[in-house]
Amino acid sequence: MATDPAPKRLDTYRDEGRKHHSTTLKRWMERVDDRFMGTPIDVDPHDAIVHAIRITAGEVRYCDEQIRRLTEDELFERPLETSIQQLPSGKWVQIEEKRTGEVISRWVTLRDDALANLVKYSKWAIEVGIDERRVRVAERVADVIAPLLSDLAIDLNLNDEQRRLLPAVIDRRMRVLEATDTDTSGINESAA
Repeated sequence: MATDPAPKRLDTYRDEGRKHHSTTLKRWMERVDDRFMGTPIDVDPHDAIVHAIRITAGEVRYCDEQIRRLTEDELFERPLETSIQQLPSGKWVQIEEKRTGEVISRWVTLRDDALANLVKYSKWAIEVGIDERRVRVAERVADVIAPLLSDLAIDLNLNDEQRRLLPAVIDRRMRVLEATDTDTSGINESAA
């Protein structure tokens, strides 16, 4: 006569389910690629805040452009209010005649929400000292680039006059590069 194995306790089944779920999730995550939204990536928190600021500034600018295109009638929407009513014959019908009060365009609401987020993200950036961090990074880059450029001048066999002109040329080129990298005229125009 065969004996049945001792019944498993409920928590044993629960633990096995967790193990199975965990293994299944790990296998699925291994197959996930960049086509899926929310795929984990490594990111520096400071860079994430700057990225959020840039995206949100773009949202504000886009909404402002949409608002500028609206006519005065479109700026204030009057959405239809729909209702379902029963006729005396017993038939149910949908009625779309009642107008609600004027509502400001959804573009204005979206812009205001994006602007609130932009202010919030900018506040975070100030609190964590992103500008100071950028200055420190720029100083470290300068400490590396200065000797590199000096060695480059030697390797290129520049004469004394060319070596004398080199710092001014580099400074001028760096200012042009900085101006194109930090151009925020689009953001400033949209805020006006």
